[in-house]
Amino acid sequence: MSHLEGRMQYPQRSGSASAVAVAVVVLCATAPSHTWAQVPGPFDDLVLDQLALRIELVTPDGSISAREPLLARISLQNVGESVTSVPMGGLLHPLLRLSVLDADGNEIGGTPRRQGPLRSGMVWELRPGETRSFIWVVTGCCRLSEPGEYTVRVELVACTEGFPVVAADASVIRVLPYDGARLQDACEALFLPLRAPASRDANSPPWAVCVRALYSVHDDLVVPYLEWMIAEWGAPRACRALRRVDTPHAHAVLEALSRRTDRAGEVVRATAGASTAPTVRDVVGFEGAEATSPE
Repeated sequence: MSHLEGRMQYPQRSGSASAVAVAVVVLCATAPSHTWAQVPGPFDDLVLDQLALRIELVTPDGSISAREPLLARISLQNVGESVTSVPMGGLLHPLLRLSVLDADGNEIGGTPRRQGPLRSGMVWELRPGETRSFIWVVTGCCRLSEPGEYTVRVELVACTEGFPVVAADASVIRVLPYDGARLQDACEALFLPLRAPASRDANSPPWAVCVRALYSVHDDLVVPYLEWMIAEWGAPRACRALRRVDTPHAHAVLEALSRRTDRAGEVVRATAGASTAPTVRDVVGFEGAEATSPE
């Protein structure tokens, strides 16, 4: 099965940075494949009306500061009376869509739209009352750099003509004015499990989620963390994230890294002409997906 490789774009926005903005973030899952009779596969018996969606923003007080990464925990629960199935792990992301709309209903960012059914793959089985949850990085496709109130909404749609919505949930996030100290604390909290894995506790996001969240920051404060990932891991995606910061300091760090003769220098030079546009991989992930059984 081929990977979904669509690109996301950040259109330019006009107006005062202090203006109140309202955005809707939409996750859309296609199914069931039996509506596409010509396509056999393990999703033929997927019963969408047995699945409920829930979205919970990972923030202690319902707010973030501008440019701070935002995580969302997405949960699928079987509310029916029989076992049902959902695509397993990474096979689920082609069936999900995240989009961001402005106050006028215009889409300002998002993952690619699904064009057809998923043809094959493995599934998670959910017993009645069981829930499967995972964390996505909302700011991977939407730069929340303007203060205001945003609505983060999750939708489940059927894979039939018009893709009708069969379930939805929403949560509100307040984006406060830029606060460098708060952003620094957020970056440090995400980086600590990477630098010192033993420090990770039960409340820490999965390792890969921490990485994606740091990639979603567009500020000089994240530069030392991205530089570390390049120097220690030779991470190509960290090079892309550092180029997206697009400041004189970020460019100077990249230039210094490119002069190195080790793996870090090779990766920086090799990715010099690569696109820096975010992709679906900057948003979605199923590492550490949690299953919760009914009481």
